[in-house]
Amino acid sequence: MNDETGSTSRSLSVPRGQSLALRSGNALVTRGLQDIAQFSNRARAEELVKLGGQCRMKMEYDDAIAKLRATGATVVMFTGFDARGSKVFSTMRGRTAIYNELVRGIAGDHGALLVDYWRFSEYYDWGMWAQDRMHMSAAGHANMAKRVLDVLEHDHSIDIPPMTPVPELSGVDALRANARWFREYAGPWVVRRVTGKSSGDGLTPKYPELIRL
Repeated sequence: MNDETGSTSRSLSVPRGQSLALRSGNALVTRGLQDIAQFSNRARAEELVKLGGQCRMKMEYDDAIAKLRATGATVVMFTGFDARGSKVFSTMRGRTAIYNELVRGIAGDHGALLVDYWRFSEYYDWGMWAQDRMHMSAAGHANMAKRVLDVLEHDHSIDIPPMTPVPELSGVDALRANARWFREYAGPWVVRRVTGKSSGDGLTPKYPELIRL
């Protein structure tokens, strides 16, 4: 079972109940990063920074992980990525670092496994990212799958597909490329964050209900 959509308060309750009913053997859970990134949810982000381990986000997450672990499931949690290479997303490094410490604490308290994405230096290579610089490329996804299986101590034979070379631009060429990226990707992303909308709004899920695979 993989539960990785939306913000903590909005979406933990329903997937958690379905996951408990399924009594999943493995549960991969990523939560809270939307709360950090979404500008319209600034109050929750500030709550995270100011209150640390006592914030509501932490308590909601802690409760969900405790209940999943009580079923005997192996729970895998993820830290957030260190976006220091991005002038746009690096502004969230401080909040993400604090969030990561809360995740590490919850994982330690409940015996959950941790995929420490923050420390994966290979993702500083832009070849690991799609053109929008927000989502992983095929190579990035394959590498993450290997990382997760390594944490689970499962044998695997996943091959990383060749990364698309990302040219190093400078001067006018770099300015043009960054302007195009902001117009096509970053600008719309900022608008969605400010208005509380998501690129997934209106889309139907591939699996409307959690199922065994």
